[in-house]
Amino acid sequence: MFVAGNFVPFQILMVPVRDLTVDMGLYNTITGLALFHIAFQTGFCTLFMRNFIKALPRELIEAARVEGVTEWQIFWHIVLPLVRPAIAALSVL
Repeated sequence: MFVAGNFVPFQILMVPVRDLTVDMGLYNTITGLALFHIAFQTGFCTLFMRNFIKALPRELIEAARVEGVTEWQIFWHIVLPLVRPAIAALSVL
């Protein structure tokens, strides 16, 4: 479902998005540009990060659980450092 929006051609959305940004007072502003990119990249970025995290070795997380590490600490100290390349790649998009 996250990726379904990526199959809609951008040309179909140009006029409605422009009208919406004009009505909201966000046309030709940095905030409008940022919201536009966030809205249209969320599906792809979610899919990309999910697949990247799913490809991480399961043994790392299991070893941390055996050591008594909480889920938040696993994310913060193990998963997040390993997904930094993916975050960097998505930030360029």
